[in-house]
Amino acid sequence: MIIRIDLYRQPYHDVAGGDADIKKFTRWLRSTKCKKDLLPGYLGFIIKAENGIIRGMHWHLLVVIKGNLQCSTDYLTRQLGKKWARLTGQGPGCYHNCYDDRARYAANGLGLLELHDLEKMLGLRLALHYITKQDCVLSVNNDATKHFWRSTITIRGGRKPGRPRASEDSLRLLKRMLGGKRSKLPPGMEGYRFRRRP
Repeated sequence: MIIRIDLYRQPYHDVAGGDADIKKFTRWLRSTKCKKDLLPGYLGFIIKAENGIIRGMHWHLLVVIKGNLQCSTDYLTRQLGKKWARLTGQGPGCYHNCYDDRARYAANGLGLLELHDLEKMLGLRLALHYITKQDCVLSVNNDATKHFWRSTITIRGGRKPGRPRASEDSLRLLKRMLGGKRSKLPPGMEGYRFRRRP
């Protein structure tokens, strides 16, 4: 399951306060308490800090969780937003639930992602392309400021429990959709026509 949320902080010009708040939030996101109470299927996150002319300091957060352990992307995104509001002492309007905009995206990559769903994987690639853009970041204070980071990846060795995959190559579509150089679409799909949304 893919969750995406934008986090805002006021006053927009308080870079040091924003850094402290986002560190506190990502520390909570990685904590055992978060994994026990809200996201038992938590796998990891990526986050991008931006300092825009109008919005000021804000962050684009993408969280990956095991979809078989969760059921509502909208609920989980709202809970993350409420936690951000409580941690930062802000009220409503300090976050944006990107799942609310899913009908407006050319391809919706949010919610439950299945290994055979081409449109969802293209949507995920488009979301990752947006989050990793470099052209709109204003220099905050120095070159040591991190604008993009991710959670640590745990590599588990040995045999995985459970039934083996039906096909050894069941991840082929996922690897194709997310592989290659950074671009909106994977190699060979530049002229892809997305389905029309109702």
